[in-house]
Formats: sequence, C-alpha cells, structure tokens
Amino acid sequence: MKKITPISIIMVMYTWFLMLSSLAFSTLSEESYIDGDEIKNVCDAIRVYIVDDYRGTMAIAILLAFSPVVIYMAVRKFRGIFVNLSAVAFLISWVFLFIIKFKNCPWY
Repeated sequence: MKKITPISIIMVMYTWFLMLSSLAFSTLSEESYIDGDEIKNVCDAIRVYIVDDYRGTMAIAILLAFSPVVIYMAVRKFRGIFVNLSAVAFLISWVFLFIIKFKNCPWY
C-alpha cells in the first residue's frame, strides 16, 4: 500500500479551495431576483442588474490557478487517486458553474 504524501494532501486541499472559490465567484447576488415573470432566468438578471461582469476574468484566473495541480499530476504520472478525483471534481464543477449555467445567455 502506498503512503499518502503531504504534497498530495496539500494538492487535494488546494483543489477543494479552488472549487469553493469557483462557487463563490460564479454566484451572483442578483440571482435572488429571478421571479419567473419579468426576470425569468439568470441571463435576464445579468442583463438587467449587472453593470460590471467579472465572472469571465475570475473563471480564467481560477483555471490558471489550477495549473500547479495539473503539473503535479503529470509529474506523478496521474497515479494519486485522491488528487485525480479532486481534479475531476474541480473540472466538473468549474464547467458547470462558469459554462453550463450560462449557456442559454446570448453572449455565449
């Protein structure tokens, strides 16, 4: 049985931190205004209430911050099961929070 190294634990914790950061930076406070009548979806809320939209910048920054994990996984030849699972969970959550959630908006 292989021993879990401290760097693997740090990479898993860092990946989960990035996942929480993705959640924090993709959520809009204006989403609470969606009522189904005038504001039907998140695209309408953004169009009506948001002046400065920083989500695209934050999405790229968080994805770039994920690069040390990818480098670590490549060096380890993708052998760390916990790091790999955390990386897959991060990528799925990032895609959902920054791409799929806003896929029906006209600017995508």
